[in-house]
Formats: sequence, C-alpha cells, structure tokens
Amino acid sequence: MHMTKPRTIVFATLVALAIAGCRPGDSTGPAKTGDRYIVETAQGSAPPAIIATWNTGGATQLDSGSVFLTGDTLQLDADGHYRESAWLEGRSGSILLGRQRWADRGVWTRSGDALHFESEYTENVAFDATVPAPGQLETVRDLRGEGIADYVFRLR
Repeated sequence: MHMTKPRTIVFATLVALAIAGCRPGDSTGPAKTGDRYIVETAQGSAPPAIIATWNTGGATQLDSGSVFLTGDTLQLDADGHYRESAWLEGRSGSILLGRQRWADRGVWTRSGDALHFESEYTENVAFDATVPAPGQLETVRDLRGEGIADYVFRLR
C-alpha cells in the first residue's frame, strides 16, 4: 500500500484551486470563473416582476400594460465572456400579449469587488455589478432605454 505524503496532498489541492481560478479564503468575493447566477429580484420583487410599463393615453385596455421579467440567468465564463438570457412577458391587465426570450453576450472584467460587463451583441450596452452579500451580484442598468432596472442575482 502506497501512502501519499501530506505535503503532496496540500500541493495538489493548491494547484487544483489555482487551475479553478479561485484562492483559498476567497469564497465571498464576486464571480469566480464558471459561475452561474439566477435572478432573485428585479425592482425589489421576486419574478415575475414588473420592469417596465407603458401607457399611450388611449382609451382601450391594450393602450397600457406592463413588461414582466419572469426569469434571468447570467453565466460568467472562464475566458472572460458572459452570457445572459432573460424571459419576458408583456401583459395588459389579465391579457397576455406575448412572451420573449432576450439574450446578450459580451466580456466581463473584475476590479476588486466590482465587475464590469460590455456587450458584444447589443450596441451601447454596458453595466456594472456589485456584491451586496456573499453569493450575490447586483446590477443597476438601463439596457435599451426602457428605464433603470435593479436586478439581484444569486449564485447557483
């Protein structure tokens, strides 16, 4: 029977952590490579959450309504790229007007406890994220001119 020396086990563990892109004791920092975040709240509410409204001033029910965020995932890849997919619903009162999947992709960088995202898909889209608590990312952004949206994502 072959016994592995404790020094060899410690060294192998440190090498594995370095390859995985994390450091011992860094479990509360933002975004390690390969992390996947799921939206926890949008505008302070759990999905489905209203993220935009419209009112054309008309007299019919369809002249006003809301856009609901029903889900959102943010994947941070080891190569510095991100992918985001959001699921949206348009409603006027109790009438479902439609569903849409919104997607974006781009590059992300980390500076201390903050992350910066720049889209390579949607023109003029960039946003930042902070870490309000371990395992969370918070973004406050206006992706397409519809107004400011505050999303909190939870690490999954």
